[in-house]
Amino acid sequence: KTLNGEPIEAANGTMLETTCKAGAPCTFELDFKPAIRVEEWGDFAANGSRTQDGPYSIHRGALMYALPLGLNFTQNTHYFGPVNDSSQSSNDYEIRPTSDQPWNVAIDLDVATPEQSLSFHQGAYGKDAAAFNHSGWPCNISGTVRVVPGWVEADNSASAPPASPACVAADANCGPASTAVFVPYGGTDLRVSELPSSGLSGKQAKALRQRRLRH
Repeated sequence: KTLNGEPIEAANGTMLETTCKAGAPCTFELDFKPAIRVEEWGDFAANGSRTQDGPYSIHRGALMYALPLGLNFTQNTHYFGPVNDSSQSSNDYEIRPTSDQPWNVAIDLDVATPEQSLSFHQGAYGKDAAAFNHSGWPCNISGTVRVVPGWVEADNSASAPPASPACVAADANCGPASTAVFVPYGGTDLRVSELPSSGLSGKQAKALRQRRLRH
């Protein structure tokens, strides 16, 4: 980032303040490549102390990213328009997730330095390539996830995420590592956006290995 050829600095996620001389031209050069960051959404006790670590959400710039789930649409009601052309008619649908992408996963996450465990991908921009398209997303973030068998449904919905790290206990029985793609939250129909960390990435994994060696 420069102003009239001179470097200017602003921390990620903050407002940049600068000035230009009256009557003089100002030339800005900005690098729109924000870093990936994570936010922690753990529960707090009445005294303000944290009751558990995690879960975490993934962000880059102004966008929050989420794990999209497989979709099964069932039409419940047809109001008007061509019956066989949903783009020209008005209908009500029930949407249920498929088994293509499990929802109950933990993410291999280096919380302190997320870009060590997450990768941003920018596609070529084209017509209608809005961040909130519901297919053909123009950008995404990839990472490694593992199914957490103990994280189950409650009242026909996902129960509260387990504490992080979710895969380090001897009885956790987390599934094998697999690659997941996170897309802009607004471009999803069903999604999971708050996930526990697995504890199997970065400093958490190193600490776990050292603890096991000591025992």
